[in-house]
Amino acid sequence: MTWEGGFYVQSPEQGPWQLRLELQSHEPSNALFLNGHFLGYLPMKDYVYSWFSATFDVPSHFLRQGYNQLTIQAGGVAPQLQRPGFIWDEVLFRGIYLERISPD
Repeated sequence: MTWEGGFYVQSPEQGPWQLRLELQSHEPSNALFLNGHFLGYLPMKDYVYSWFSATFDVPSHFLRQGYNQLTIQAGGVAPQLQRPGFIWDEVLFRGIYLERISPD
C-alpha cells in the first residue's frame, strides 16, 4: 500500500535539506521515498499509539525544481501477526515539513 503527495520547491540547489514528520509506525519495513529515491525506513514505535517525530536528510540532487513527489510505502505486518485481510501495517503521519538546514 502506498500514499503519494506532492509539494513544490523553487530552488532545490540551495540545500542541504531535511524532511521532518510526525508519525505512528509499527513495522520496520515502512519506507519513505522522494521522487523515487529511497530516503529511509520509518522508525518503529511500540503499540502505545503516541505520535513521535522523525527526520530524514534530503540531498539537494533528490529534489527537482517545481513539483516533487513524496511516497510512503506501508510494509507488511510481521508474519506471525497476519490474518486474512490484515497484512499491511497502518501508518499514520502528519506535519510534514521540508526545511533548509545550515551546512556544518
